[in-house]
Amino acid sequence: MRLSELKFIEETSMHTVAYGVGEGTIETTEYECPCGKGRVVDEDDKTPGYRESAILIYCDNCREKYEPDYSIHGLKLKEQTGEPS
Repeated sequence: MRLSELKFIEETSMHTVAYGVGEGTIETTEYECPCGKGRVVDEDDKTPGYRESAILIYCDNCREKYEPDYSIHGLKLKEQTGEPS
């Protein structure tokens, strides 16, 4: 399930300054989780030298059924296989 398929809630952008590398932004996009009882947050740090991304699942039910998948551009949630990663 791609994040773009989830119900969009809001998007925010925060200005950052990192010592020695300059200025950047942290962009956060919040969605309703698949079951509708929580949230999924996509956080992208676009500060030069950091360029990290995180998908956070704030729903106990969905956290047991899904896990972040960073293997494609655009990110998606996939069903867990139960096997250790």
